Amino acid sequence: MKCEEILQELKSLSDPDAVKGMARYGINPGHAYGVSIPTLRKIGRRAGTDPALAADLWASGIHEARILASMVENPKTVTREQMEGWVSDFNSWDLCDQCCNNLFAIKRGAVDRRNFVKKAVNWSLRQIGKRNPTLNEEAVGLAEEIRQIDSKSARWIAADALRELKSDAVRKRLHKQKA
Repeated sequence: MKCEEILQELKSLSDPDAVKGMARYGINPGHAYGVSIPTLRKIGRRAGTDPALAADLWASGIHEARILASMVENPKTVTREQMEGWVSDFNSWDLCDQCCNNLFAIKRGAVDRRNFVKKAVNWSLRQIGKRNPTLNEEAVGLAEEIRQIDSKSARWIAADALRELKSDAVRKRLHKQKA
């Protein structure tokens, strides 16, 4: 797929009411079309992994195109410099969350003191750990590793994630899934 095709598709899917809703949730509505994450995921699956396309989508400055860029970029080849460049462009918590969930390594982001990054790493770790019992075990183990890092941000991320991941509510829900 080509960037221009995708941008046209995103524009055709534009939902002005969704853009207004984004603003109510603290998401920067500038350069946004109001396209849902499930729709972006479908487009991302069609596009496949394509670092050149990801770079073009990111450069467009369109909110949903940037989220889509995090879905089509190759996490195995993304560089620290590229991640830093993208992070400096974050203007909404959801863009930060999606990049962290889709592309960035959680442990690497745990020492970042920037509020959006710290919260996104924490959110990612908690959401992954609530998907099923196996991922909960993995997320708890990773949180324990992160807690040992000599960083105030890392310790906060780990403590907050562990509090939720080990909570009775999460454990009961995961136990029901297992049964």
